[in-house]
Amino acid sequence: MIGCIISSVAEDIYKPIIVYLSWVSLHYLAAHAYADYCTNWSWYGYITTPIQTMNPICKGLNWFIYESAGTISNMFIVISTTITLYLSKMKVKVN
Repeated sequence: MIGCIISSVAEDIYKPIIVYLSWVSLHYLAAHAYADYCTNWSWYGYITTPIQTMNPICKGLNWFIYESAGTISNMFIVISTTITLYLSKMKVKVN
């Protein structure tokens, strides 16, 4: 019985978890690319930061970081709510 429940849960949340992990990975990569390319950790980087942040690549990375953070937050809420509802239905079935 427990094996059926686990496989049923795994089938229901497999794809959303893959999408969530993809967004987290892309956000992580974009944040590090922005830190390395747009805000170099040196005196030269400190001086050129105002110019570099106006660069289209840096603006695009900044936009992606902002939007992906919002998407990750929203996806976390949806996935958590789905799991909570699923578990609460399971509790009702057991009792």
